[in-house]
Amino acid sequence: MKRMSALIILVFLSCFSLTCWASGTACGVPSGIPASDLLLFGEMHGSSEAPALVGGIVCARAGQQPLALGLELPPDEQAPIDRYLVSDGDIEAKQRLLSGDFWRSDKDGRASAAMAALLESVRRFRHEGLPVTVFTFSDILPAKTYDASIAQAIRDFRTKHPRMAIIALMGNVHASPMPFRVEGHDLLTAAYLLRDLHPTSVLLAYQSGTIWACMPGCGVHKVASEWGNARKPGLHEGSPMGGYSTSYVLPRITASPPAVDNSAKSGEANIIPPSDASRAGRHWPCRCRP
Repeated sequence: MKRMSALIILVFLSCFSLTCWASGTACGVPSGIPASDLLLFGEMHGSSEAPALVGGIVCARAGQQPLALGLELPPDEQAPIDRYLVSDGDIEAKQRLLSGDFWRSDKDGRASAAMAALLESVRRFRHEGLPVTVFTFSDILPAKTYDASIAQAIRDFRTKHPRMAIIALMGNVHASPMPFRVEGHDLLTAAYLLRDLHPTSVLLAYQSGTIWACMPGCGVHKVASEWGNARKPGLHEGSPMGGYSTSYVLPRITASPPAVDNSAKSGEANIIPPSDASRAGRHWPCRCRP
């Protein structure tokens, strides 16, 4: 395969913690996660821990029934993801997966090394026989129609695959069951628009930590929950932000840098250190709250 110029990929050099869960039934899933055939997780994009947690839950639930993982990625990434899931996961397959514009130029918390590792995890689950697939539900749209687009994509997938459970990971505003008041108008969230399908929304909260995101400057940002250390790690009723009735508290989150670093020399794998992770990038119309 012809070497791509100016495309440096964070190679999955060894077993990430979430991919190690794909061994028999040892999926590393936390207890108490609600049983639902439409489970929406709301995250603050750009952490290592949120995709890893969802990966463990996907592993466990796919051992019980066919399951689809929905991700807030552009539809143009669907075909590369499909090809990657049936590949052997070698370096060339990883290069093809991460060669799209989303991974190379859209420096958003969703185009992170942790998100790429989640896709690698699903690939391993499938190769071990678990009935799991991935579908995307994001696009570049005005903020007023973005949640409607997410909801429609999930609804369309459910219509085509009525017997398949869905676990979806998205920004924490989109997964909120209640509308938000934004700039003088009500933002009808994706979860609210899907209320007739009776989704279960879980906020992925945290005590403190860092994320890599564009808000608006792209780089590592410190975040802290309104709950602080008032809740122990694990499942809780209520949430530190409006709308949710259930939260899963992570003890701490750590920034996951972009999966692709175009600034390094070709042929060198380079994990962006936090001090260098401040290059600007286009901000997708994703609304998230710390």
